[in-house]
Amino acid sequence: MIRLRVLGGFTLVPACASVPSPAHRPRVLALLALLAGHGLNGISRDKLLAYLWPESDSVHARNSLKQALFSLRHTFGCQPLATTGAGFLQLDYLEAHVDLWEFEAALLAGEDRLAAALYHGPFLDGFHITGLAEFERWVEAKRQQLSHEFARTLTTLACRAGRDGDREGAVLWWRRLAAAEPLSAAPALGLMLALEAVGDPTAALDHGRRHVALVEAELGAPVSGEIQTLMRRLGFEGRGPRPVLRSWSNLGAVARSAGSSNSSR
Repeated sequence: MIRLRVLGGFTLVPACASVPSPAHRPRVLALLALLAGHGLNGISRDKLLAYLWPESDSVHARNSLKQALFSLRHTFGCQPLATTGAGFLQLDYLEAHVDLWEFEAALLAGEDRLAAALYHGPFLDGFHITGLAEFERWVEAKRQQLSHEFARTLTTLACRAGRDGDREGAVLWWRRLAAAEPLSAAPALGLMLALEAVGDPTAALDHGRRHVALVEAELGAPVSGEIQTLMRRLGFEGRGPRPVLRSWSNLGAVARSAGSSNSSR
């Protein structure tokens, strides 16, 4: 059994023997990452060749793949690979434990809290191999897809907590989303509204100011009109009648609207 963590970095723990050093066999580790990322569907040998040995002709590339596959079997002392009915290669679910698979399974089952707990960071964060442009493009596309799923999950949890009257929980989920997407208007707006709802307008205004400073520094653009309006309102807190908060049932729609219209995203 091997344990592979690809969310938040790249960590490999084999059942026995030593892990191949990234400095010496980086494409073997990239091969594992590709197999993990394609899950139950598997990936064709031709695609593996294109991702990992783009500089080689067909004969040399296939020989390199054969050696890499042998290295995996030899290193782990087991057979971590299987072949699908379509002839694609995949990691054997009985021989491999992958955090990405658990995250995706939780999403499919609608277990939002579990999915949020399993997401430890961006896909293959910090994992880079020079000279493999197609592999890097695949990693970036997969990273964006998973990041979007994570953000959608946190938004669902935050809005659900607000509707259920769990205002502290709403703050927790919006705060986590705002940390994951600091330049996005939707999480910033959601967190500010949640902080106001728990009676902490000062913290809401402080977060708004940090968001404005970050967006201006990183993007050179103004924040969304929704956030500007909310900050002006919070700045006059206590100087007049307290404004009516947006209902929790509409908070998700408000945040999504701000996110889609905000050029700073």
